[in-house]
Amino acid sequence: MLSLFQEKNVSVYLCGHSHQPGIRPLVENIQEIVAGGFQEDGYAVLSFFIGIFDEKRGEYSVIPYTWHPGSMKWGEDYCAAWGMEKGRKYSAFHFPFA
Repeated sequence: MLSLFQEKNVSVYLCGHSHQPGIRPLVENIQEIVAGGFQEDGYAVLSFFIGIFDEKRGEYSVIPYTWHPGSMKWGEDYCAAWGMEKGRKYSAFHFPFA
């Protein structure tokens, strides 16, 4: 699949589930955004992401949400998602990690 991503110039790979959500380099020029689990098992971080794409600028941002059992609500949570920063813009055309 990686060779297909490279052939088609894919810059972002959205996937799940992982026990810990976040964004990381998959290989050069491709980043992976991984959602956490969606079932309470005492280990996985229950999460999902909302992505916002700015077509004119060719960039996007990602907002991570996690489940907070104490309040029984979903909320923005940059602390639970490794590699993500509030307000950070990622290029859709080249790899942002140097």
